[in-house]
Amino acid sequence: MNSASKIFLIILISFLSSCFGIKPGNSSSSGGDFESFYLGEGKNQYFIKPMEFESDDFIFNIDFTVRDFEFKSDGASANFSVISEQIINKFDTLKIITSKNKFVISDIQKMFVEKKGDDYHIRSTCKFNSDAFLAFFSHDELAVELYSGDKILKFKPTGKTNSIRKSINVNLVEILNAY
Repeated sequence: MNSASKIFLIILISFLSSCFGIKPGNSSSSGGDFESFYLGEGKNQYFIKPMEFESDDFIFNIDFTVRDFEFKSDGASANFSVISEQIINKFDTLKIITSKNKFVISDIQKMFVEKKGDDYHIRSTCKFNSDAFLAFFSHDELAVELYSGDKILKFKPTGKTNSIRKSINVNLVEILNAY
């Protein structure tokens, strides 16, 4: 191997090894509760990590994706999972209940249903308008109700979820409102 080939090989190896340290998506984390992604031209997207709610028979997890430049007009996308011993094919309505308001979300789309051990994992998606999103994170008292036909599933946030909600209210809501 001549010296030009060796130099080329060294440059190629250096270039390839430097690529392994690059983090895709230009993301950053804020206290672990959400991640921000720069979309370009002063626009950002935020992913709020899943928060758990409980009832006697079910587990409810919800996460959000929100874009700062669309927040006031479009609100946020919410994806949620219900872990259940019973199969539930479709949810009709999701209610967010605070000490001051109730928000009703009725356009819920089923993503999938899968069996995990003895339980079913039901995944769905919906949109929260900006008022429902803000209420979800800003009120101390919060409950979630899911309706499927005549069945009502009621959930309360865990202590960890309440901490995450407070953190999002302090660290992200002000940014979204200022856009």
